[in-house]
Amino acid sequence: MSAPTWHVVPFAHTWDREIRQREATWHQLLGVLTSFRVHTGDKKQIPAWSPALYKEGHTRGKAGVQALSCLVLDYDNGTPIEAALDCWGWRPGILHTSYSHTEQAPRFRVIMPLSQPVPAEDWPAVYAWAERWSANLDNPHELKSPEDYHKARHSPAIDAACKDPGRVFYVPAVRSEEAARYAVAWHPDGGYLGTHTPWARQLETHRAQLEARKRRRTFPKRESMPWAAARRRTKQRLRLDPQAREELGQRLGGSAMGDRMRQVPCPGCGSSSVWWFLNPDRKTRAECNHRNSCGWSGSLLELGAA
Repeated sequence: MSAPTWHVVPFAHTWDREIRQREATWHQLLGVLTSFRVHTGDKKQIPAWSPALYKEGHTRGKAGVQALSCLVLDYDNGTPIEAALDCWGWRPGILHTSYSHTEQAPRFRVIMPLSQPVPAEDWPAVYAWAERWSANLDNPHELKSPEDYHKARHSPAIDAACKDPGRVFYVPAVRSEEAARYAVAWHPDGGYLGTHTPWARQLETHRAQLEARKRRRTFPKRESMPWAAARRRTKQRLRLDPQAREELGQRLGGSAMGDRMRQVPCPGCGSSSVWWFLNPDRKTRAECNHRNSCGWSGSLLELGAA
């Protein structure tokens, strides 16, 4: 059985846009991502790389990315290296400090090779899972028992900019021979990240959102009247007409259950958690079930246009 490889693209510097598609083994990734070079010039001249498989004939950028082979995460907010190792040590990975790292302000990158490439259209779901998995718990002292879980407050630990499929990453570099640096790799048994699709829930939500957007493009139907008048008419129908309220819910992927429309994707948190009464006499607005963590509410017209 041949050794696994991962799609990568090397770049000579930040302005390099040519795609030279390569495949790297685990040991090749280690060789590049755990070895530091001294760079004293412009940071943008440091060589970079991307864990992307590009479509034929495209130059650098997310529009040309077909799939991603590694999950790459930047920690720039002071998270201790030990915390990141605890978070990601259950699957094979690599960690190296970044060019701006100091002992007083740790900054580093985690690279997690994936068990199989993830299509670019599914990447937002993978990154949403990574943000949730790696989030910092801000108030552990307030959580005394499982019943206190709803009080938990989290903050992001990783840089959201890394979710861009076309993003490139500098290879390990330091400003001088004396500069602080650290690199480590680990390879436990059990396969690479994604073996059991830990982001399945986020992927389901993401695909539901994409489908809902497609439905929104067909609602409301265009009318042969001025735009403002058509908007007023649609708004009135959604406020007063139970049939129109149910039709909108179905177009957005929801289900009518009793006197309510449920399981509509939320524009706030992304979960299928928005509901509203079909009979507007009870209440006209829609709400997200996640009142504490999300709290979204709005008119049906706003929801249909989100």
